[in-house]
Amino acid sequence: MKRIFVLMLVLVSGLLMVGCEESNGTTLRTVSMFGGTDPNTDAYQALIKEFENESGWTVDDSSNSSNEDWKASVIADFKSGNEPDVLQFFTGATADPIVSTGKVVSIADIRKEYPDYAKNISPATMGTHSVPTTGFVEGLYVNTTFFTTSELQAYLAKDNWTWDEFLDINQKLIAANAEVDGFNPIAFSATEPHYWIEHILLGSLGTDFAKNMPKAADITANHAWTKALLLLNQLDPYMSQEETADAMKSNFHATGKSAMYLDGSWYAGNIAKEDQAGHLADVDNVKVFPFPSIPESLGGTGEHYLQAGFTTGFYISKKAWDNEEKREMAIKFIETMTSTAALTEFAKVGGVPADNNVVIATQTNLQKQLNALPAKVDGTVMPLSDLSKAGTFAKLVEYADSFVKGNSEAAVTGIKAYLNEQV
Repeated sequence: MKRIFVLMLVLVSGLLMVGCEESNGTTLRTVSMFGGTDPNTDAYQALIKEFENESGWTVDDSSNSSNEDWKASVIADFKSGNEPDVLQFFTGATADPIVSTGKVVSIADIRKEYPDYAKNISPATMGTHSVPTTGFVEGLYVNTTFFTTSELQAYLAKDNWTWDEFLDINQKLIAANAEVDGFNPIAFSATEPHYWIEHILLGSLGTDFAKNMPKAADITANHAWTKALLLLNQLDPYMSQEETADAMKSNFHATGKSAMYLDGSWYAGNIAKEDQAGHLADVDNVKVFPFPSIPESLGGTGEHYLQAGFTTGFYISKKAWDNEEKREMAIKFIETMTSTAALTEFAKVGGVPADNNVVIATQTNLQKQLNALPAKVDGTVMPLSDLSKAGTFAKLVEYADSFVKGNSEAAVTGIKAYLNEQV
C-alpha cells in the first residue's frame, strides 16, 4: 500500500508539473491573415523569426488568407475555448463576437499596465481593442496595355469614370482586343465576388445605406437593393468568370486575358515589376481608378465613393492576458509586428501605414495612385462585409451568380436571407 501511495504521489506531482509547464510554457499561439497568397506573408514570417530569436519563445503560427470561411473558423475557435494568444483579425461588426464577450483585452486596459503600448501608432487609427498595421483603399486595377486606341487612352487620363463610360470602355476593349484568345475585360470569380457586390450597393445607395437597412419583408424585384445588385447583369457580357479567385487574378496579371480587376490596395504587392511581353501586367503599366459612379437614372447617386479604412488589427486574447508570462510575450509580439520598422516593410507592398513616422524611400507609381484615391471621390466608407453582423455577408455572396445572370426572383431571396440576419 505504501508503494502504491508513493507511486500515486509521484504521478500526481508529475501531472502538476506538466500542468504548470503547459500553463506558463514558452510557446505563443498566433493567428493572422498574413498567410497564403497575401503579399505581407514574407515580411510577417521574417518578423516572427526576429521575435523568436530575441525572446527565446517559439511562435505557433496558423496564418491563412482571409475569407468568410476563415473568419467563421476564427470565431468558432473563440467560442470553443481554443482561441490563440495573439490574433490579427478584422474590427467592427466582424469582431463583435469576440469583443462584446470580453474574449480580447481592450487597449485602455492594456495601457493601464503598459502606458507606452503601441505609442507609435496614430491615435486616429487605433481600434478599441486592436493595434492596426496598414489601412486600405479599394479600387479598379487597370492593365493599360489593352487600351490601344485613342478613345480608350482618353479614359486613362480621367480621374474617375461614370457607369456609362465604364460600359463604353468594356465594349471598346472587346473590339480593340479581338485578337487576344479568351479575352474578356473584367476578371471575375464566383468564389470571390464580394468586392463587386459591395461597390455596386455603395454606388447605388450611398455611404449611409448600411446604417439604414430595409426590412427583409420590404424587398421586392423593384426595391432599390434588388435593382442595384441586378446592375451586375449589365457587366455579364464583359466578365471572364473563373471558378477560383486565383485563376481570376491570373487572368489579370499573369496570363493577360483580362484588363480590369477590382480589389484592395494590398493587391498591388502581387503585381511584379518585370520585363513581361504582350499584355501581361506589371506594376509600371497598371493604373487604379475609383469604382464608377452610378447615375440617378439607374437608381444611383451619381457620386464616386471609396471603400477604405483600418479594418484589421492585432488583439491579445483574455486567456493570454491572464497568464503573466504570455501577457508579456504577447505585448512584445504585437509591438514587434507594429513597430515603425515593421510597418515600413508592410507598407512597401501596399496600404497606408498606421504609423505617421513611416517613410518609404521608393514607391511605385501604382502605390502613389492608391494613396491618392481618396482625393478623387465624394466620400469613403467601410466595406459592407465589415459593417454586417459577423458571418452574415456570406448570404449575399451565395447569390452572386443570380445577380450577375439577372435572376430577380433568386436575387430577392438572397437579399432577404441576408437582411434577416441583420435584425
